[in-house]
Amino acid sequence: MIRILKYFVLISIIFLHLLSGNQSEIYIQLPQGVRVISIALSPDRRSVITGNSDKTIRIFDIPSKKELKVFRGHTDEVLSVSVSPDGRYILSGSKDKTVRLWDIYWEKEIKTFKGHRWHVNSVCFSRDGRYAISGSYDKSIKIWDISSEKEIKTLLGHKGVSFP
Repeated sequence: MIRILKYFVLISIIFLHLLSGNQSEIYIQLPQGVRVISIALSPDRRSVITGNSDKTIRIFDIPSKKELKVFRGHTDEVLSVSVSPDGRYILSGSKDKTVRLWDIYWEKEIKTFKGHRWHVNSVCFSRDGRYAISGSYDKSIKIWDISSEKEIKTLLGHKGVSFP
């Protein structure tokens, strides 16, 4: 749920406390005019990662409700974000047709995967974290080997937009 206030936008995220079984609302402050397009929860369930209309990826700490980090590098809106199984990396897909890998600890982009002909609307990691999978408005799904930065396979023939 997005609420527009006088000086900023708040996004209300419902966070389910797995241990207590209680639900509570967490309000996260974003700059005015910024829309959250995609959201992911860290494996330890302490952080929320957002893909945003201002071309950024932001990490928020749930307990403190504070923004921890901002990643910049995409040249258009970030449509999808995913966190690696070990919680060390973020994968992002954008309208700029790229998939990018970010190191959370070092706070920087470490790899860019190019090959889609249209917006990358969905990204995810394989369970072992060795592969990146991306879906695009070009009706393709691509599988990337993260260590070699090579495209392993492209799946074509989808009749609509592809979501991995």
